This record gives sequence, structure tokens and C-alpha cells, in this order.
Amino acid sequence: MRMLQAKHDIPKLLELMDQDRELFVPVRDEGGGRFARWSDLDLSVNEDIENTLMLAGEATRRPAKDQLFAETATLFRFRLEQGDFHLEEPPPGPSPRVLFGVRPCDGRGFQVIDTLLVGPHGGDTAYQQAREANLLVGVGCKTPGPDCFCTSVGGDPHSSDGLDVLLTDLGDAFLLESITEPGRDWLSGLQKHGVGFLHDAGKRDAERARVAQHEARQRVPRQVDTSRLPKILERSFNSDVWATVAPACIGCGACTFLCPTCRCFDIQDLVQGSRGARVRVWDSCMFREYTQEASGHNPRIRRAQRWRNRFYDKFHWSGDGRGNPACVGCGRCITHCPSGIDLVEMIERVTSAEGGA
Repeated sequence: MRMLQAKHDIPKLLELMDQDRELFVPVRDEGGGRFARWSDLDLSVNEDIENTLMLAGEATRRPAKDQLFAETATLFRFRLEQGDFHLEEPPPGPSPRVLFGVRPCDGRGFQVIDTLLVGPHGGDTAYQQAREANLLVGVGCKTPGPDCFCTSVGGDPHSSDGLDVLLTDLGDAFLLESITEPGRDWLSGLQKHGVGFLHDAGKRDAERARVAQHEARQRVPRQVDTSRLPKILERSFNSDVWATVAPACIGCGACTFLCPTCRCFDIQDLVQGSRGARVRVWDSCMFREYTQEASGHNPRIRRAQRWRNRFYDKFHWSGDGRGNPACVGCGRCITHCPSGIDLVEMIERVTSAEGGA
């Protein structure tokens, strides 16, 4: 299902979205961009929306990940009475929401997170509930960011992987295309109430979208050959190359917290008096304490070991379950690294040091 939406009518579309589900949109802020609740924003004219919402191609600094895989999530609550442990009734799940303006790299990131937190062998209830409650409406990257290399890891500026609906920027309008059945049902509902500003897209509109998507693909600024990495990494675990990046890394964990696919976490009990909650909180494999064992032993005590672990997780051990690595090529870890460590250069360094496959 394809619909056409004029850009000057975007405020009407967003207001319509917010009537059916709680709406979150990407907004610029001093921190580099984040997702915020639409109803909390005071935007009254098109100029305000154009200057505030991040719909032109740049990705938010904070990925959409934190809207579903929250930094802190309560798994359950409990109370202690006369020495007995009692579980309290779980709170209701999240209300239906729309994440509007999700970048394709973030959509692909959810597929990687799904391999750990959703699956036939059980999963994370808080994440699963959030995943089911959220409709992901993506916006293709007309002008990919300066450190984007998504096409080198199986992605595309207009990839629909992990999304329910994808928007393509046609200049004066957006083409909305349903990807999943829930996305199609949602678009059908919008169409019924959006008479006058939401129209059926024709063949000419679809062709314009195809051209725009092709042009965006040509604008991806960085490319790197990752095809040989699986074989190279099979023999590179003890390579000296990992020590070359360690001196620059300060172990801040920014690369992991800003990554759409990093999903390391810790479990903590927060207790006050006779009541408490078990919570899941973000953690980072770049922290020394992450692998600290109760015995005092730490298998990754050196920073080079932790950097190697992160690299292997992205390109060897994990993936999206579809043959692609666990890196989506968004470039956030490059753009926002305070030490200037460049993952693309690191891939080239590893490949060069081991002489190829």
C-alpha cells in the first residue's frame, strides 16, 4: 500500500497519528537529537516543525533503541512479609505507540536486538511488550550522514528491514509505503481520516521514489569491504592488531550506548524497606567491571581485550539472523567517539594486518 503526503501537510498527518497512538518523533536538541513525545512539543507552524524535527536525513545521536530497550526497565516488583518473598502483580504493558522518523539503520538494529531478547527459547518481557506496542515508521535517508557506511554491511539508506512503514522524501512530498501487515492496517486507518491531505500514490510517484532511493544510495559517503572479515576473524583472535587501538580508547562506553544494536545489560535489585524492584539497566562490554567475576578473576582485564570483544560481536559472533553482521553502519560510534576512533579504519586495519582471507 502506497500513499502520498505533501510536506506542507505534515503537521496534519502528525496530529492525526497522535489521535490513535501515542506519537514519538525525532527532535534536534543540544545533545545531538533524540525521540520525544509529540504532545510535549509546542510546534504550531511548518517552519517550527522543519527546524525541530530530524526528517531530512541526519540520524539522532541517541538511537531509537532507547524507546524500546529502555536504559532502565522494571522486570517485576516484590515485597517481603514475615520473611516470605511475594511477587506483586505486574503493571500493564505500554500503550500503543508510533515511533515516527526511525532511520533504516535503527530499524535493522532492532532485528539484531530481537535475536537476543525475543525468540522461541524465551526472552525479555519488557522488551517484547514494547516491541509489540510500537509501530515503527521509518524515514529514508535522502542525504546519509558523514560517517554512514550502511551499504557495506548489508543495509541501504531506504532499507525497510525491521520497519512497518517506510517514507521516501520526494522533495515536495513523502511517499508512505506499508511494509508489514500492521503497517498496512495503520495506513488504511489514516487514509480513512486523512481525506484531503493523504492520497493514493500512483506509478509516477513510485518511480520518483525509486529514483530518489537510487540517488541516496550513491550518496553513502563511506564504503569498506567486510566480506572477508568472517574468515579473517577466525584466525585473528590473538593478533597484535587489537593493541593498536587500545591506547586511544578511554573506555567511556559511548560507542556501545549510542549503537543501535548493543544490548548488554545488568540486573539489579532496588530495595527500599520491605518493597523492591528487579530492574534491567544498560551496561557496556567496554567497562572493566562488565566481566569482573566474583572470584576476582577478569577474563578481559585489558582494554585491547574489550575492544576485540566488541569487534568480534559486531562482525563474527552475532548478527541479525539473516546473514548480516551486528553492525548496521550508522556511523554513530565514529561521529561521537571522543578519541576519534574510526570503526571503518579499524576494519581496514584488521583486514590489512591479516593479509586478507
